[in-house]
Amino acid sequence: MPTCPNCQKDIPDEVFVLHEAHCSRFIEVCKQCDQSFPKNKKKEHDDKHHKKVKCPYCAKLVDDIELALHKTICEAKPKPCLYCGAIMELSLLLDHEDHCGSRTESCDICGKNVVIKDMPEHIQNCIEEQEYNENGSLKRKKNNHTIAKKRGKK
Repeated sequence: MPTCPNCQKDIPDEVFVLHEAHCSRFIEVCKQCDQSFPKNKKKEHDDKHHKKVKCPYCAKLVDDIELALHKTICEAKPKPCLYCGAIMELSLLLDHEDHCGSRTESCDICGKNVVIKDMPEHIQNCIEEQEYNENGSLKRKKNNHTIAKKRGKK
């Protein structure tokens, strides 16, 4: 089967000449998306498939049909704070995380006040300071960390 030079479709031999004449006269192939459509529908095609819209996050102009995909990968898309989960624009997020991560919370394991952004590492250290005794129950090692807790210091 020969391929139509206009629409790039495989056409049966017996109708190829007729198809090629009709296709080149009435059908256009979009150079952006390779869709074929009647030549008199080009404006409708462009309006529907290639209308430029502004990304609400970064203000970049993208094709309307590509906006949903662009929004999922847009670097300016609002993101959650690592510490409190509040969702905000990237321009505000970094300062917010610096402030939010500098707050302190009490460690559930040892009771010590810890800067929030250091909490994952602190908790890991607390866990490593614990050991299992012969009975399989959890027992704390005697160290500065647990001694400070017993004295009422945090």
